[in-house]
Amino acid sequence: AEPEGEITLEQVLGAFRQVGLIPIKGQPAAAYLSGRVVNLGKIPLDHDIDVIFKQHFDPRIVIAIKKMKPVWLANRIHPVFDYTGPGIGFSVPILGYALNPLPRELMIKGYGPYRQALAKEIFPSKLFVGMKPKSGMQKHEWWDTKESWLDWGAENIEGKIYIEEKVDGRRFTLHLDKEKKISKLVTEDRQRDRSSMLPELMEEFQRLPVESLILDGEIVVYDLPGKFKAKNARTKRMIGELIAREDSASLTAGEVKDWIKKGMVYVVYDILFKDGKQLTDLSYKERREIYTKLVPKDSLYIDYVRGKEASDMKGYFKLVTKYRSLKGSEGTVMKRSDSIYQVKFSGENRTGAWGKTKNLKTIDVIVLGITQKKTKAGKPLPTWMYESFFELPKSEVSKWYPGDIKEYEGKIYARIGTAYGTGEKAKIGDIVTVMPIRFREYEKEGKRRVSLSPDRLIPILENNELRLWTLESLFRRCQREGHYWKGEIGEFAYLPSLKTLTSNGWKKIHYIFKHSFGGELIKLRQRRGETICTPEHSILAQEGSWFNASNNPTFIQAKVPRFSNNTEFTLNIDGYKVEENRLYLIPSYKGEVKRRKNIKSYSGSSWVVCPYSHSNKWILHSYRGKNLKALLRILGAYISEGNADKNQTSWRVRISNNNKNWLDKISKDVMRISNCSVNWYKGKKGTWSMTIWGKPFYDAIVNLAGVKKEKRIPDFIYGLREDLQNVFMVSMWLGDGDKRKELSYCSALPQLLAGWSILLRMRGMNVSYNWKDEMKGASAAYSVKYHQKGTKKEIKRFPFNGYVYDLGVNPIHNFVDAMGCILVHNTWMFPYFKEIKKDKKEPDTLTTVERLIKLGTGP
Repeated sequence: AEPEGEITLEQVLGAFRQVGLIPIKGQPAAAYLSGRVVNLGKIPLDHDIDVIFKQHFDPRIVIAIKKMKPVWLANRIHPVFDYTGPGIGFSVPILGYALNPLPRELMIKGYGPYRQALAKEIFPSKLFVGMKPKSGMQKHEWWDTKESWLDWGAENIEGKIYIEEKVDGRRFTLHLDKEKKISKLVTEDRQRDRSSMLPELMEEFQRLPVESLILDGEIVVYDLPGKFKAKNARTKRMIGELIAREDSASLTAGEVKDWIKKGMVYVVYDILFKDGKQLTDLSYKERREIYTKLVPKDSLYIDYVRGKEASDMKGYFKLVTKYRSLKGSEGTVMKRSDSIYQVKFSGENRTGAWGKTKNLKTIDVIVLGITQKKTKAGKPLPTWMYESFFELPKSEVSKWYPGDIKEYEGKIYARIGTAYGTGEKAKIGDIVTVMPIRFREYEKEGKRRVSLSPDRLIPILENNELRLWTLESLFRRCQREGHYWKGEIGEFAYLPSLKTLTSNGWKKIHYIFKHSFGGELIKLRQRRGETICTPEHSILAQEGSWFNASNNPTFIQAKVPRFSNNTEFTLNIDGYKVEENRLYLIPSYKGEVKRRKNIKSYSGSSWVVCPYSHSNKWILHSYRGKNLKALLRILGAYISEGNADKNQTSWRVRISNNNKNWLDKISKDVMRISNCSVNWYKGKKGTWSMTIWGKPFYDAIVNLAGVKKEKRIPDFIYGLREDLQNVFMVSMWLGDGDKRKELSYCSALPQLLAGWSILLRMRGMNVSYNWKDEMKGASAAYSVKYHQKGTKKEIKRFPFNGYVYDLGVNPIHNFVDAMGCILVHNTWMFPYFKEIKKDKKEPDTLTTVERLIKLGTGP
């Protein structure tokens, strides 16, 4: 938008980011090919290729040239820097000048041409992405200490390595500046400030002998015995029982219960800023010395991570064994003593200078189901997934979910999950060893099989474009275009390119699971949204924990991060050609007489002349600026108040409203982007209708926004910049919104309301719903708003017999139902496969499982 009043720095920087590449035409060029290859037309293989760069020497150009492709060319280029060249001999201009706008993270205010230091600058209240070890089993994370040494430790021990316990809590960064009155405790996932919910902890931070501080650490929670009163945080950790991480969700969302506050400990494992100085470029050894001296021994809520430095192989093995065995530790984190803390403000922040071991459990199970993976074309792959079962006494069968019980050769077995794919081939009845990360007991009402109704809408991000899919249609697409395999418990499919929304942003979908279900489904309706699922499906509640749907927990809405800020859109339609940025229909038959279907004809068909007069009608191909805003207003008006229909010779889009002035503005937008004809007429009840005639306009609108009950918010709108999304939303709201509240909208189409709520959540608005069920002669209606008041909690049960679906999103294990962006959970267990036990005839029993449950995160 055109600036008003004054022009800010951010507006100028934002404008420059939009201009795109600016080519500079004409001579002189930036670089010239010269030398023997130009003068003679060829050179021997062992000769250089001279390229004259018309400027002073710049090492960045040399580095860039050596990295370019093809490699044979890069290896032979001899760069010559000559501001006055080219001189003697022939030359060929090969590279032109261009201005390339820098990305947002490099547009940093400062002095001089070099911004590297400022680009990494942090201070209290400036949020960043916490650093972690790189991921990948047998690459940066291990179960076996020896393997971790051979793969990582041996090559890093020269600079010494700190071995530390791996705490199993929720990550927070502390931002403190006493002079500026900054006091924040920021969550890792959604970067929310939770300081107001944890006053006891914040009071201890305030008492630390510092003026300003940034700490990185995790909050762990312990169940303390009866009347036990801990003298400090370390005592809590030694005496108390670690509470499972999933049971402490209220630390990051909702009201924190008193028992969690009492048992919480903030475990510091890094320091980035202290008393006005940034410490990220110090070695980890130096940073550790600073934060361990900072934490007082009598603190009730603050402790530091336990660890010690290893200088050789013996020390490495000894310390890994020690710290992975500490109470509450789920493994170890290994950090090179000389590692710095790299600063990033977006994306992932992972380093190869750190590694970790995980306390995976081993259990011998019997294989009672085998799924072989397949290629997209259906060709079997040499990879198998094994349904893993342990032996269960018959007396315990009634306590287990019936679908998880199987009888084999006269004995009863219970499922623990499906092992990750392996190249080792086993057969039914074989005993294999698998390695789950953790066992946890679920009561009868908390069974593992959790799934959603097939018509639930899920936001899918693919190639930086968002679309809402029903679970059923998404599975069919993945089955058709991606990988598909069938197991005894159900069917699996996936496409590698798909991401979905989770509690931690957009994450890759690892599989879509489909299985038959007979019984009752539960429909939950609340002010924050709706979902339909099996009774055992877990839902993240406002109370801070995961609860079964049958408990009707209060929903939490996921944050919807922006994935793009587009300011342009290109329209492509099959059967159209582009001429001077206009789309023209390519006539199929150019006036030929053809036999077409005609249900009114006695024979069922009739002769018609194929239309070709529409070839002079057009609609714009590319949109930006005022043209893009015109298209957005048209789409908003059509979705709210429009319809589209056609017959054999005509295509029309009609938009109706009582406000003729509003429609008149839309008609001007139509004429701006197309030359299709516009007609007006006034109905009997005073409603004005505007009709746009022409196949290009009809095809564009229907392709982008659907028709009748298939109307949807066009996919490209989710990726637009916020001010452009607002143009669309205001137009849609003016057409059919609730005028008592701006951007409140009412519709009977779930896909429209789900898309609307995603757009509101992108803007950080809390969304609420009002519901109206179907009545005689009327459709169901939904209204979505962004205030806090809304409908009461409602739970309904109804019979269902068919297929239900689930998404696997590892390691987040949750995803959203788009109607309100409600967070739901996936609790299927996928243990790692280790080996086949050829000499063992029976799997482990319930006794072994119970023992592993008691181990928790321990080794």
